[in-house]
Amino acid sequence: MNNSSYSKQLNVRNRRERQQRAAAGTKGGGKKGVRLARLNQARTGNNMDASAQKYAKLLNDPCNAPLTEGIYPGTGGGIVSRLEMDAILYTSATATGGIVVWTPGLGLMYVNSTTITADTTSVNFSPIYTVSAGAISPPGFSFLSTTAQSFRCVAACAQMSYPGTESNRSGAISMGVMDAGTAAGFLPTAAGGENTAATTATVRQLSQHSERTPAALAEVKWFPGEQDGRFFSYGAVTAGLPANPTSNVDHEGRNSIVLGWSGFPVNTGCRIRLVLVCEWNPAVNQGLMATVQPKYSKASVVEVLTRMAKADPNWYIRASQALGSVMGNIPMFKTAANMRLEL
Repeated sequence: MNNSSYSKQLNVRNRRERQQRAAAGTKGGGKKGVRLARLNQARTGNNMDASAQKYAKLLNDPCNAPLTEGIYPGTGGGIVSRLEMDAILYTSATATGGIVVWTPGLGLMYVNSTTITADTTSVNFSPIYTVSAGAISPPGFSFLSTTAQSFRCVAACAQMSYPGTESNRSGAISMGVMDAGTAAGFLPTAAGGENTAATTATVRQLSQHSERTPAALAEVKWFPGEQDGRFFSYGAVTAGLPANPTSNVDHEGRNSIVLGWSGFPVNTGCRIRLVLVCEWNPAVNQGLMATVQPKYSKASVVEVLTRMAKADPNWYIRASQALGSVMGNIPMFKTAANMRLEL
């Protein structure tokens, strides 16, 4: 081998090693730089393509992130819409607490059917639009039940905030995500549940987060279960439950959001805001076409959730301290506008 060829090979090798060291973010050289470069490449995740990253951002911020399709397996798709419900629940002269269970992928939502006056009050549940707090319904209920043939949840979140005066702020809240099979136990037997009575203390045990009633809002973000990629027929507005699921509907594998609060002042209630991002297909004779095609991705939903959990294990809970406006001598944390999930 002549000196010229050997020199060219050395130059190529040295250039490759410099690139690897630069990718690894280190000034070291040799095998250490190569190992760090490979580790850095593994951390970035080759499967997090553009579709997966957009979906992760939507899961992390259902209220504001740009709308995008889910990356569920299969070839199905639909029109993507963002829908919202905002209401103050249980403002009666005796109510000091409440419970909300919402399964976005079934259009199913229910609350305590009788007034909660203490943390130990045991109650059963009923569809939310029949409660004494007012004629309210899940996000997009009226629209989807009359316009959509089928739908599936892409992203969702629930926010809780105290609507009363600061001097009267008291009590505690809890929130989390649970399998809909567990949540269905609270339903009447006619709707496929076990008619299980519950207290706000029970809900607190089933939730991933609880705290004293915050000065700022607190938020829990939904993430899909293994069956949430399946389209579901929303059904029509009837005297039954919103989606009218019966005992033959498989709740297991779909995820629910659960909210609870207790010890609030009477005549105050709790402000609940629910946001749903869904894919839906028009019903017959609506004059609409589902022209949006799904975004295909190399990543699976599980891979996206795993990546988000590695970036922040508690990404789906945004408590009062994380949102700022914390009272007392506690240091201020990042405001909601500055928070972002590094993927």
